[in-house]
Amino acid sequence: MLSNFIPRHTYAIVSGYENEEIVSIVAGAFLFEPYKIVLYYPKVNPFKENQKITLHLDNRTGMETYDRDLKVYRASVKATIEENSLEKSIIKLEEYELVYIQMRL
Repeated sequence: MLSNFIPRHTYAIVSGYENEEIVSIVAGAFLFEPYKIVLYYPKVNPFKENQKITLHLDNRTGMETYDRDLKVYRASVKATIEENSLEKSIIKLEEYELVYIQMRL
């Protein structure tokens, strides 16, 4: 489960297509079930219900200092928007890849 490696409250870089153009936005993310995430948009939601999206997460949200023992996890997620409104989306994870990065300072 992603929340074992990524904070439940974090930021996400979210991308999808609209009229054959790529749309990317920074959104707040809340991991609330093993395979669902709520995305909160700062201004407007550019995505549609049932749309396929990709998002990127990592565990460094809110970190003020880095040290040599920092364990960095990054996740790339493919998902579908299940519920949608102007300010948020509930997405269902289709698949994800989790990568561990060894920090060397």
